Amino acid sequence: MLESPRMMGPTYAEMAAPGRLPSSVRRTAAMAARDAPEHAAALFATHWHLLDGSVHALPLPPGLVGQGVAAVVLASDHFATGSAHGGVAWSLWMEHLLGCPPAEAAPSRPAEGPLARACDWAAARLSVSWGSGRPLDPTQAWAPYRYHTTVTARAIDAVFEAWQPTGTRVVVSGCGSAGAFLSVDALKSAAAWVRVSTDGEPRPTRVEDRAFATVSVDRGDAAALAQVLTSAPERWTSWVGLDPVEGAALVGRLGPSACAHVLAARAATHRMGLGAGDVVVLVAADPPDARPGPNTAPTPAALDRACVALSSEHAALWRLGGAGESTASPEARAEARAQASVVDAALQALRGG
Repeated sequence: MLESPRMMGPTYAEMAAPGRLPSSVRRTAAMAARDAPEHAAALFATHWHLLDGSVHALPLPPGLVGQGVAAVVLASDHFATGSAHGGVAWSLWMEHLLGCPPAEAAPSRPAEGPLARACDWAAARLSVSWGSGRPLDPTQAWAPYRYHTTVTARAIDAVFEAWQPTGTRVVVSGCGSAGAFLSVDALKSAAAWVRVSTDGEPRPTRVEDRAFATVSVDRGDAAALAQVLTSAPERWTSWVGLDPVEGAALVGRLGPSACAHVLAARAATHRMGLGAGDVVVLVAADPPDARPGPNTAPTPAALDRACVALSSEHAALWRLGGAGESTASPEARAEARAQASVVDAALQALRGG
């Protein structure tokens, strides 16, 4: 459990504005979390920023998304378990242990998958046990929402501020990702959310009213592209007009989920008429063990499939809007975001400050 009354590590508000902390403090908090992940400091140092305070982002080579669009991938391989689901797992337990908002029963373990593995990692280091029953009750389900609207939104904002788009801002997410589509509610500037699905008919979320469009990407196309981008830059770069050296920068960086985002971004570039001055932020969800290794040799079938997927902007199915009606009103979402200040107050009291 939480043992020390004076724990180190950033609060929700500090994670939302990393520039408020001196770089030495940011490095100390982050290093404490990563060097000793069982330490309570790891509970609060789960964000998209690296030790120097910069956002962990990977600019994609020009041409991969097309038409001169600047495309940047938010990378999550520095999180616990290699996925930003680690931040969601910490937020679930942090809010439960602090009683913000009050909850009597421990949160239940989510379904199998990256979030389940992250939740098990968090529970093991806090010496706690998951509850039984529904994976997340309506109260607990707001914890991931608060995490993304406070932490992930600030990382996306930081990318937009760094690239300074003169045109359209687009966020591509939702394909088994950390749920960055939730963060669109709290972005500083207007951005179009393009939602990705590899599971056929996508399930509705709390914020369907914010989706500009939903893109369905074939799971096999994404897996084939991940193989090809990882191990054969000299074979695929000519398909999108890149130098092989530029393509080599992607070796080992993008897994199937991120490649689904790439295909969706290509579709968005075509459908939305994007071009120079526009910026697209993609949220990568693939932990390192989900990415093809650098020695993986793509099969001839994978090469053919990836070539077709990259050569056609119509390879992904496009439809305007989300997957249904929003399940939470704007007022309910604003109230949920306001709870972040309650969480901060409880953290400060626990830390004695």
